[in-house]
Amino acid sequence: STLDRLDAEAAAFSPFPDLGQIAVGSALAYLDLRFPDLDWRRQRSDLAAWHRRFEDLPSARATRLALD
Repeated sequence: STLDRLDAEAAAFSPFPDLGQIAVGSALAYLDLRFPDLDWRRQRSDLAAWHRRFEDLPSARATRLALD
């Protein structure tokens, strides 16, 4: 239900993330890392689109976890 709520609010997220949005972006990345089968993007297109934009930010790219 949290992901559904975030999806409903994602369109209103600022293009310049605040601390709360950074936490959301980090939590979504954690879901991708630990629960890849969850497929949270399938039913939450607005949140998925926001997360793609978030992941493209220079600060997000610079701090991405490297697993290789």
